[in-house]
This record gives sequence, structure tokens and C-alpha cells, in this order.
Amino acid sequence: MENKQNSLSKIEFIEALLGEPISEEHKRKKKQTEVLKTILDRAYDIRKFELDLYWKRATYFWGFLVAIFAGFFIVNDQSKKFDFYIQLGVACIGLIFSLAWYLVNRGSTYWVTNYERLIDAIEEYLGISFYNLNLENGKSFWGFSYYAFSVSRINIIVSFFIFFIWLSVVVVMLFLNIKENYQQSIDFLLCAITIVTLLFMLFLISSKSRNDNSNFEFLKRKTGYKKD
Repeated sequence: MENKQNSLSKIEFIEALLGEPISEEHKRKKKQTEVLKTILDRAYDIRKFELDLYWKRATYFWGFLVAIFAGFFIVNDQSKKFDFYIQLGVACIGLIFSLAWYLVNRGSTYWVTNYERLIDAIEEYLGISFYNLNLENGKSFWGFSYYAFSVSRINIIVSFFIFFIWLSVVVVMLFLNIKENYQQSIDFLLCAITIVTLLFMLFLISSKSRNDNSNFEFLKRKTGYKKD
């Protein structure tokens, strides 16, 4: 059965957060306002948590990719000591990690944006103007003054550039190897490395968070004591 999701209006969104229709009765509305303020505080906390994770993940991937770059250059510098398959294997590892970094950057940006939109909606309903007040865009695009660049978008572009470099390296290595050995029998090890790399890339690309309705079951553990 296909799962269909309906878009919510701003009022329906607030009611979904509250779990009940918005009340016009003074005491009830006051209580709902307090609930929304509590949700707003939590949204700010979760957004901060997501941003912290975002930069921790960036540091994690930068460290791995620098190590992979260094390993790849060492292997190619001493190509006589290392087999072609080792060189290709290192390049494929770089390709997979760079793709993972690109996807993680996009995923992290999605969740940060998700809570930013939540904050926007609640503050607009409560009549609060804090998060949606921003400094002017900047004096000029050129120069060294402040400007409203998107840091997360720049990070995504850089990660995609690194991914493109590794993809180019792998494609060139495969092309040159096939060009030199196309008359020989099928290289099963080369095929295996390529297929495994493609499978990992497919797994990464298909790892999208699901928004469909899910049913969960909770189990209660039973504990007891043995009688002496």
C-alpha cells in the first residue's frame, strides 16, 4: 500500500505539535503557548546539537581523506613496490569516503534546516522575532567584509569537488588499465574491486531517511530472582 503524505498549513503544523486543535479559551490557550515555548527551547537545543555533530563529522572525514590522499600518493610514488590493484584499492577507498562525506554534509544540512524551519514556524505563531532577524547581506560581494554566504552549501560544494576528483582518478586508472590489457583474458580481480566499490556507493546513495509510517513494538523485560 502506497504511503501518501499531506502537506500541512501553518495552523495545522502548530496543531500537530500540540496534538490538539488551537483553543481560543484563555486558560487553555495560555497552556498551549507554554507548551510551544517548551518545544521551541528543545528545537534550539536540538539544532545546536545537530550543528555540533555537523562540524565533528566534517573533522572526522577531513582526517580520513587527508590520510587516504597521503596513502595514495605514497603508493603511486613507489609504484614499483606496489601492485596496480593496491593503488586502485586506495583510490576506491578515497572515492567511497568522499561520496560518504558529500552525502553526510547534505543530510546534516537537511536536519539543521528542518529544526530551523520548526523554529521559524513557532516563533511566527508566537509573535517572536528573534531567529528570523538577520544582519544585512553585506556591503559588497568582492572584498573582505562580511557577506551572507552559506557555510553549509560551501562545505557541500567542496565535498562534491573532492568526490569528483576521486571519481576521475578511479575512471582514469580503469581506462588506462583496460586500454593496455584489453586483448588479455578477463581480469576478475579488477572486476571484483569495481563491483564492490559500486555496491558500496549504491548502499550509500540509497541510505535516505524514510518518512513513511512505521509501527514499533516495545518489549518489557522480565526479571526474577532464583530461590536459594
